[in-house]
Amino acid sequence: MRDPLLTPYGENQCRNLNENFPFHAKVEMIVASPLRRTLYTAILGFETVLREKDLKVVALPEIQETSDVQCDTGSELHDLENEIKRKYLPVELGLVMEGWHVKVSSKFKK
Repeated sequence: MRDPLLTPYGENQCRNLNENFPFHAKVEMIVASPLRRTLYTAILGFETVLREKDLKVVALPEIQETSDVQCDTGSELHDLENEIKRKYLPVELGLVMEGWHVKVSSKFKK
């Protein structure tokens, strides 16, 4: 499955993180890969910080998974932009460029 969302179990884990994280007051920035599961992990896991400090999750393609398997391959930039606008997600995509998700296999060719 390409660029999957979190499972319900993963969503619960993130909500538990949000409720139990003891350092909300010290958070100044939240950065995540533009993969949907990492963006939603940051949004749900730091929901309190995002809301109280009026922050956005900064999507940074350089920290994405390096594997070229489908589940580690992100969505097209315009699809991410549309999802963020449609759901009013607190995400900043300014550092994400077209083609960010294209990966070349690291397997040696004979």
